[in-house]
Parts: sequence; C-alpha cells; structure tokens
Amino acid sequence: MNIPGHTFTQKSLSNAVKAAKQWAKHNIKGAKVRNDDSGMNIIINNESIRHALHPGHTHIRQQLELIRHIPEILKKAVLFETHPDRKNEDGVQQIHRFILPGRITDRNYAVKITVKEKTDHNLYYDHELTEFT
Repeated sequence: MNIPGHTFTQKSLSNAVKAAKQWAKHNIKGAKVRNDDSGMNIIINNESIRHALHPGHTHIRQQLELIRHIPEILKKAVLFETHPDRKNEDGVQQIHRFILPGRITDRNYAVKITVKEKTDHNLYYDHELTEFT
C-alpha cells in the first residue's frame, strides 16, 4: 500500500487532528469492513476514530494520513495474533492484531491494527506504525 500523504499534514498539528477526525466522522464512522484474511467483519465507530487519532502517537502525522485508508487497511491486513483481553475490559472477549506493510509519505512502515472482539461485534480500536529504514 502506498499513501502519498499531505492531506492533513499541511496544517498545524491541532488543526490537522481536528480535520482528520471531522473527515473520519463524515466518511468512515459506522463502516463495517470484512477482513480478507480472517473473514472478520470489523466496525469503525466514534471510539475507533478518537483513539486512532490521539495526538500522543509517535508518528501522528503519518497516522493522520492513514485514517483515510483504514477501510482498505482493515480489508487487506493479515491476522498475526489473537489473545484474551488482558485488561478485563467489560464486554471484550479477545484482542486481535493485524499487520500490513505500507509506504507513507515516502517512508516504509508496518501498520499494526488492533481489533477488540466484543460479545456482539468486532471493533477497530487503533492503528500504530513502526518505521523501517
């Protein structure tokens, strides 16, 4: 996956986060995506958007660019880990981790996706990036 960037990176960080959240709420909130590898249906909701776009992430500018591609990433990512919820969060049965290589703003990253399996649905929770040089 190749993401050129520059959609939300042209603004100050606080304005870029606001713009990305606004875009996500109007374009992907409520979406249900079927993952090709696992067959899981994964829902994107307000919690997903809020957590994924938290400005404390290490590669926040790149994370902002990724939000426009989350449905495609959720569809193509490969399941690599499943474990019980270690935090005993109410209603969460398991945590699923997916991974997909990508090129974002001319740099190579692994995109790691966290999905929470709840009693009645699978919820996209977060994405994080690891850069490869």
